[in-house]
Amino acid sequence: STTLTFRCAPTSMGWHDGMITILTDLPETPKFNYPISCAMKGDPDSPLAWRNQPPGPISAGQAPPGGQTTAKISVGNQGANPMAATVNLKDVLGDTIKFVLNIGAAVSAAGTHQDVTVPAGQTMTIDVTCAPNAPGLFTGTLEIATNDPLNPLLSYGISCEGVPAPSPEPLAISATSQELPQQRIMGMALSPDGSQLLAGHWDNNEIAIYSIPNAASGFLNFQTKFNAPGMNTITGIRYSADGKNVYYTSFGGNGIVTANRDTNGALTFANSLTSSTTQLCGVNPIKFCPIGTMGGARALDISPDDQNLYVTGINDDSLTVLTRNTTTGALGVSQRMTTTVDGLPILNGPFGVLVSPDGANVYVAARDADTVIAFSRQANGTLKYLTHVSDVAGPTVALDGPIELAISPDGRFLYVSSLNEDAVQILRRSTADGSIELQEAVAVGVDPYHILISQDEYGERLMVALWNGDGVNVYARDWQTGQLSAVAGQGALAADSPVFLVAPPDGRNVYAALFDGKGVLHMRSQRRAPVVQNLSPASVTAGSADSTLTVNGAGFYADSVVLWNGAPLATTFNTDRQLTAAVPAALKASAGTATVQVRTTAPGGGDSAALVMTIAAAGAAPIPSIASLSPAAATVGGEPLNVVISGAGFSAQSQALLNGVAVKTTYINASTLLVELSATDVVAPGPLAFSVVNEAAAVQAAQAGAAAASRPVAFAVSDGSSPVQAAISGFQPGSL
Repeated sequence: STTLTFRCAPTSMGWHDGMITILTDLPETPKFNYPISCAMKGDPDSPLAWRNQPPGPISAGQAPPGGQTTAKISVGNQGANPMAATVNLKDVLGDTIKFVLNIGAAVSAAGTHQDVTVPAGQTMTIDVTCAPNAPGLFTGTLEIATNDPLNPLLSYGISCEGVPAPSPEPLAISATSQELPQQRIMGMALSPDGSQLLAGHWDNNEIAIYSIPNAASGFLNFQTKFNAPGMNTITGIRYSADGKNVYYTSFGGNGIVTANRDTNGALTFANSLTSSTTQLCGVNPIKFCPIGTMGGARALDISPDDQNLYVTGINDDSLTVLTRNTTTGALGVSQRMTTTVDGLPILNGPFGVLVSPDGANVYVAARDADTVIAFSRQANGTLKYLTHVSDVAGPTVALDGPIELAISPDGRFLYVSSLNEDAVQILRRSTADGSIELQEAVAVGVDPYHILISQDEYGERLMVALWNGDGVNVYARDWQTGQLSAVAGQGALAADSPVFLVAPPDGRNVYAALFDGKGVLHMRSQRRAPVVQNLSPASVTAGSADSTLTVNGAGFYADSVVLWNGAPLATTFNTDRQLTAAVPAALKASAGTATVQVRTTAPGGGDSAALVMTIAAAGAAPIPSIASLSPAAATVGGEPLNVVISGAGFSAQSQALLNGVAVKTTYINASTLLVELSATDVVAPGPLAFSVVNEAAAVQAAQAGAAAASRPVAFAVSDGSSPVQAAISGFQPGSL
């Protein structure tokens, strides 16, 4: 470790603030920021209000409605005499923000006003708690008045954001599809276009071919069967990404089958490679040798570039690398491994194999070695040993009998089903080189066999097939920590020995291969109830012409409909967070109010809570609105920053507010303002709140949520060690 010493030599009375930035070569934490302060006082006997960060905007963070989040502010007395202080929280939207004072062992009750005395040498810690009661931004002003002549008033603009709880859609059982005669199913795959499902038989050499005529309903129609002579007990199936070929492993045939696929999805046999297939192994003299691996071929995966396949052989402890001709689909052997990897006897009972989404790594679950092995993938598709993790005693490790693997869409976490421990092991993965390390183990039920992660941006849903547990468990996955939690509204999903799971990218339908159940179980996502957060415009003028209403929120679908006083409007789906609807002039004929909701039909769905739309009298002043911020985010410790606010309804008297505190604003035109932020305005990470009023006298009213202010818009502040997440930036216009 290294100790850094900083010296402060103030030349004037009062506090002096700065920011220390430390740059590193760590790809995941390239920068650390530390605020630093010092003070010069005149009277040595007077109280001196030390604070852990300078006055200005502070974010308390994000929480779902009904939850809470906290920011801490510390004010200490470094003087020789007691310091009198009055702490007051004002201009709070609703009963959402409160504070608790801690001085030594004394703790106050939660409230919004407190008179206290801070003894010399002690510190007052203020825990500011925000409990949002709805989605959206909430702001308030925390003022600390003291008898310190240098710091008579410290003012902090507080913000927090209510965000919908990040929970994926629950699943419900729809139907089971079976052939006649019924067959035990093991391997399964879904075509890249989602129109076809293949189910491999355990007890013979056949694959059942199902069509999926309607992607929305997801219902299966049995079409026909396909087989390759001698290649029985089908354990794994994969489509090439280009859809031209299907490949599947045969446990009984000790190898892999290649099938060609036409534009209608029909399969024709191309060839098979087995452990006894011979290949050229010498030229002087010419010599042919058997491949010698893929005994008890178990699992396979294909690289994202379609150029390589990787096959495990559980009977001969092998891993075989195959090169694919992207024109013909033909396979050739390029590398073979058995038992020993880089001198280590860890390739025992290799079961599942997985290629990372970036194509940089391959991972193998070695069941009998209680080990997960990580390989680096070379330019030609061959593999080089990188590292491995193995089972050890402890509550955070469950790698006794690892069999299958899944990886998060961002490549930061691996999940391993541990058959003998009834658990899923979570591994952290470095996106720099693909190395892995143990994180934690999660008990999931009896005999977890296969894991599937949804293909949405954050991989928010993780499903586990429980072979002898006779069910499918569904979990919400935290994309930042990788941790698993319960899914709101999820019921039990009974299934007769599920062993494999597949789903299309949209996740609306999920299919489970049933071993003892001898069929394919179809499950459907239950759609979320919509949440409406903002309307644009914020008001309309009585007697105005036909107009367009923009509804912003969450949980919208392509067939969601905007309701005006309960009646449907012609609605256009933009994203899952935005709809637009046509509002006829007849609905705005006279002044008054209307309710606006969104309705989503089954499965799941429902009606959102209503927002009120004001139909204003002609001549009423427009409400300012923010359409976008440029930039929409900043980094703690950055340079002073100019932010362009684009919107509508601005005037020469417009004033921008950050967490309810006026910031330097320059009027450009009716749709543009320029705001100047100092480095001390962004001293901590979290969402801050921008808003605009059109008269300086309206600032206090805006802080209290008056309708004359624009709706607050989030301004994201990152700590510099993680990417800023995208968010809705604003709505335009605010009124018509």
